[in-house]
Amino acid sequence: MKKNCNSYLILRVILRLIVFIFPLILTACKSKGQTEVTETELSLVASYPLLIDQPSGITINQDNTAYWIVDGGSDKIVKTDLKGQVVQTLSYKGNDLEAVAYDKKDSTLWVVEEREREIVHLDQSGKELGRYKTKTPGTENNGLEGIALDNSHNAYVINEKEPVAFFSLNKDFTELKKYTLDFADDISDIVYNDKADNYYILSDESKALFIWSPQKGLEQKYLLPFSKAEGITINTLNNRIIIVNDALNTLYEYEIRQVKK
Repeated sequence: MKKNCNSYLILRVILRLIVFIFPLILTACKSKGQTEVTETELSLVASYPLLIDQPSGITINQDNTAYWIVDGGSDKIVKTDLKGQVVQTLSYKGNDLEAVAYDKKDSTLWVVEEREREIVHLDQSGKELGRYKTKTPGTENNGLEGIALDNSHNAYVINEKEPVAFFSLNKDFTELKKYTLDFADDISDIVYNDKADNYYILSDESKALFIWSPQKGLEQKYLLPFSKAEGITINTLNNRIIIVNDALNTLYEYEIRQVKK
């Protein structure tokens, strides 16, 4: 009887340890995987129809008064107001044009051509100022999808798939460092957030927006209500996130809203 009693006590101790330790193990596992959205969410503020064929990458000027959007149908870049109304079409015509980034240093634009894996420097009229060949890996139609510039004027590009990757570049636009990203099925665009020193990364196939940095890894994930999200930028004046949708030809304006417990 005493032996059975001791066995029972040991079993109770083991069960209590499991109840105490299991949540800790689960938390540790989650910290290594994708970040869960628990305190914040994206809240739609406004949406505007776009008279643009296959809108792709998007960027905003330093004054937060105008966008430049890639017109994938014509391989051109159009300048719009904040409601997506076209005010100018740039003269430059690309070859599988995918992304555009505004350069605060001299108010110029940087674009990427996916199939050619080239970065092209333009003025605001569309005149070509320079062209740089990258050696990033990937298949023909799964190449460069986005470009971003940080406050130190360092350039970064993303590869859509095979691999899903983020590349930091040297000043001559050769590859400096590669980061393989395992949290998204693909990548469709990227923008640098200078206030937090991180990157907003958009995924068409995952239907999500990710916040990530090389230093901290994945910081946050926001689910989107649609696929074909192809371009993203940030209006720093009102902290709005701007997303363009290829299939719906629509510009969406979101804010990150704190969720009350």
